[in-house]
Amino acid sequence: IGANGKYYGGMGYANVESATGSFVNASFENQVMQLDGEAELLTARGGNGFGLDIGVIAQSHGKWSHSFSVNNVMGNITWNNQPEIRRYNITSDSLTLTVDGIEDSLIVTEDTTFATGAFSTRLPLVLDYGTAFQASNSWLFTGRISKGFAGDLYEHNLEMSFGSEFSWIPFLPLRAGISFGGMNKMSTAVGVGLNMSFFYIDLGVVNHGSFL
Repeated sequence: IGANGKYYGGMGYANVESATGSFVNASFENQVMQLDGEAELLTARGGNGFGLDIGVIAQSHGKWSHSFSVNNVMGNITWNNQPEIRRYNITSDSLTLTVDGIEDSLIVTEDTTFATGAFSTRLPLVLDYGTAFQASNSWLFTGRISKGFAGDLYEHNLEMSFGSEFSWIPFLPLRAGISFGGMNKMSTAVGVGLNMSFFYIDLGVVNHGSFL
């Protein structure tokens, strides 16, 4: 049983809180176009926060290992560096389309920024289950399923992953894996390790979205 504490440093935040607009196009019957729009953004230039993960791992019958974790049991970032609300407005008046082009046009834009109080965003709660099977001294197979719940910054969708490690040469394990779902829909990976008695190095490459 274990726990993992995390510190988050947020570099910047921007989110469209609301946006509305309309555009009426000109026609042969009505040569006047109308354009109206409004958007409100919540922004900040920095923040910080803390997170907490908890998990457990167990071994059964010598060849099977199982793990279960809950990530971001606590996971929030408080944005307190220049938090602002920005409002954009655009309005048109008498945009008339003629054979000579647009005439009598008047477009008014407005950009207003004002300070607001600090605010927090929640990172998604993620449930993660993994299993590993040591088929022989040389072959290891792994599987993992991860499901997240909506947070304020992003959503962690259901993801399934499968991998294997071949260590016929004990100090030079070869690895490969594939995953489906999640933010990248599909990912493939290959890797190699150098496992000496006094140090080890692992290298891996992941392709997001396709085999190549």
